[in-house]
Amino acid sequence: MTIWGLQLYRRESPFTHCFDKAKGKLRISQATIGGRTCPTGDSNSHVVQVWCEVQHSESPILLCSISPHEGHMSIPINFEFGEDDGEVVFSVSGENYSVYLAGYFLGNAGPNVPTTTDLLL
Repeated sequence: MTIWGLQLYRRESPFTHCFDKAKGKLRISQATIGGRTCPTGDSNSHVVQVWCEVQHSESPILLCSISPHEGHMSIPINFEFGEDDGEVVFSVSGENYSVYLAGYFLGNAGPNVPTTTDLLL
């Protein structure tokens, strides 16, 4: 298992993930707000959203919405991207905010090769 992390700055600076057979599928498990703190005011105007565009998808997919104004700075998520997804483009919306995504690669162990999880059981 290989740990993975990424900081997204804004929709105009997306990140493209390409599947790598040696690393296997990518599982994203957490999103955390970075950047400035949210000013007081209308909480709806201060929601940060993480989007992805999968190669075969017609429109962007909303992965999560985080509201720093409500004190939600980090949330667990569970998304997996593999070979069938092709290129996956991640972006964030929310003025002057960044978002850290964290996760790990599942590896490419064959069906008969035990994984770390199997060894712990």
